[in-house]
Amino acid sequence: GYPPNLQVLVDGVRDVRSAKGAKFYFLRRIPRDPLVAVKGDDEGGWGLRAYASSPDNPREGEDVFDVYSKARGKGLNNIPYGQW
Repeated sequence: GYPPNLQVLVDGVRDVRSAKGAKFYFLRRIPRDPLVAVKGDDEGGWGLRAYASSPDNPREGEDVFDVYSKARGKGLNNIPYGQW
């Protein structure tokens, strides 16, 4: 399945095939969203989308399927940053 939060990707996930309890690591750190000011511990400033939510109306939920920028502006192509 998908991770319950982004921090799991940094902390690692136990490899069920490993007798020694080895872990898989996917990120060294959560990268920050370069388009918004990040506060303390807010998962890099990203908006989180659960698997159960639609791409047109992303919502947080029990897992993290996708991330998007919470910046309110638009890019040079006139598309809102959150839709990139």
